[in-house]
Amino acid sequence: MASDYDVIIIGAGIGGLTAAALLASRGLHVLIVDQHSKPGGYCSTFQRGRFIFDVAVHLIGGCEEGGLIDEVLRSVQARDKITFKQVAPMYLAVRGDDRIPIPSDLHEFASVVSNYAPREQGINRLIDEIYDIGSTLLGFAGAPSPDDSFRALARVANCSYLEFMMRYVTDERALALLSGLAVYAGLPPGEVDAGLMISILISYHRGAFYPMGSSQALADTFVKSIKAAGGTVMLRSRVIKVLMEGERACGIELAKGGKFTARAIVSNADSVQTLFDLVGEGYLSENFVKRFRRLRPAVSAVNLYLALNNNPGLTNHEVFTLSEKHPRDWQIFYRPNSNQEPFASITMPSLLDPSLAPPGSHVMAVNTFTDSPEVVERFRDNQGKEAIRDELFSIAERVLPEIRSCLVEQKCEVATPRTLFRYTSNQGGSALGWGKYWDQRWPYRLGPRTPVTGLYMTGHWTRGTHGVYGVIKSGKDAAAQIQQDLEG
Repeated sequence: MASDYDVIIIGAGIGGLTAAALLASRGLHVLIVDQHSKPGGYCSTFQRGRFIFDVAVHLIGGCEEGGLIDEVLRSVQARDKITFKQVAPMYLAVRGDDRIPIPSDLHEFASVVSNYAPREQGINRLIDEIYDIGSTLLGFAGAPSPDDSFRALARVANCSYLEFMMRYVTDERALALLSGLAVYAGLPPGEVDAGLMISILISYHRGAFYPMGSSQALADTFVKSIKAAGGTVMLRSRVIKVLMEGERACGIELAKGGKFTARAIVSNADSVQTLFDLVGEGYLSENFVKRFRRLRPAVSAVNLYLALNNNPGLTNHEVFTLSEKHPRDWQIFYRPNSNQEPFASITMPSLLDPSLAPPGSHVMAVNTFTDSPEVVERFRDNQGKEAIRDELFSIAERVLPEIRSCLVEQKCEVATPRTLFRYTSNQGGSALGWGKYWDQRWPYRLGPRTPVTGLYMTGHWTRGTHGVYGVIKSGKDAAAQIQQDLEG
């Protein structure tokens, strides 16, 4: 039977948009569908008056000439449609009274850490190992063979990032600085997977970047490329079912009515929802279901978005607040009314792109993770969003004592796990797809293929994926696999 499309993609997050743009540019008839009014998923924005806020994305790696994102954008004839600004230093680490600018280049990072912890002798050996493993995984010298990737990952198999670091480094100050970016993965360094963490570090090695016009500009660039190549982008359209023909995925059904068929279906959505709700457990093996149900999703987030009529004293695009404790004792999560300060990143992208706010004004975000979404929501219901706002605001105020005098109160917002769930349908408001735990094995995750014939996956719910770099790589891998399967 003839299909309406060659490929249908559920979810217009960056992974889905990447796959759609690449497949459309190769002449396939593509439809991408999303329940939200905007494309991009977490790589999008919202606006309050003239203040434009990034939902989640702060930095992107791989935008340098020849980098992954640069190459993908060139492949879909869109590289000249967007400008990236390099961010240097990548962030400012705040630890007690210390303020340490952190470069993205790993070798420069080694020098910074060595200056901060001059008695530690193992820093350069650790960074060399990170570079060697990471450059293999990301193919800095060309696409790695499966054997090369296996050997690289075997060096950090079943190992937390903290355990891996402590093979070379024991100084508490050095470990703290080296652990700064680990909490970007939503876990303390003693829980996050070493291989995943190395991939994150190496993805920024050749530069950290911010898309001018906000993170929404990247999503919109992919949409324009899809449409220019003849593809269709359908927003405000929720998929309620993946249609099956025998054991093969062959189409979708929409909540507002309408069915569309395709030769291949891609999901950029929550993989649990995709397989159990949209497809159905009856199409999966008992062994797969049992193993899949053991997987743990990532933690959620609680974010505060601030509109400011002046700069309260921030000179760096992003600040990370690091605990003064040994990294093995880090408690990084926001837990309401606990008197325990979580890790937070404080970001002011209007330092890079003044168009995000009125002249002389700024936008700022205070971003935290939470491992207790139910507790956060009970606190929100009982005490109100203002109580959450006050707790997160106090974090920013300790770093920036003048911030209160700069507030434009009526333009500020709070997002909790409930907010994340409403816009993405990710279970528990997961901020990062699957949890990046060291004991949650990568081979058990999905992508690009799934156990259902004709169904593929992209995005944070695929194996070893993190950040914009990771989801774009997942979209590229999915597009290549689909094209190969359809042509084969």
